[in-house]
Amino acid sequence: MKAKIIVTLLGFCWTVSSFAQAIGVEIDGNPIQLTVAPRIVDNRVLVPFREIFEHLGAFVEWRPSTRTIYARKGDNNLELRVGSMTAKVNGSDVSLDVPAQIFGGYTYIPLRFVSESLGYDVNWKSYTRTVEILTLAHR
Repeated sequence: MKAKIIVTLLGFCWTVSSFAQAIGVEIDGNPIQLTVAPRIVDNRVLVPFREIFEHLGAFVEWRPSTRTIYARKGDNNLELRVGSMTAKVNGSDVSLDVPAQIFGGYTYIPLRFVSESLGYDVNWKSYTRTVEILTLAHR
């Protein structure tokens, strides 16, 4: 009986913990669905790179041999290498708070850095644990 109660409590704690960790992403107030959930690493939200770039309307390329992501939208060009604390924005080096990383076969990138590099505003809504991206049309 005691073991059953402990297992039930552990299951409840896991459910509450999982719920508390959910992170949403919105573009211009519209929630977007991602195949894999965003992650928090060192207090930064990381998202799967291909999906977020496609939602933002950017062209994206992954080169597995160098573990490098290239993205282009309009006049903005980004280059991020997995594990590097430096990215390139329009050919210039930019320091990152947290590097691109691979989890479970998906490459994650820092959402704020990428969104701001493409010219968007980014806000963190702590009360809903949601990252809000505002494009030029919605500022």
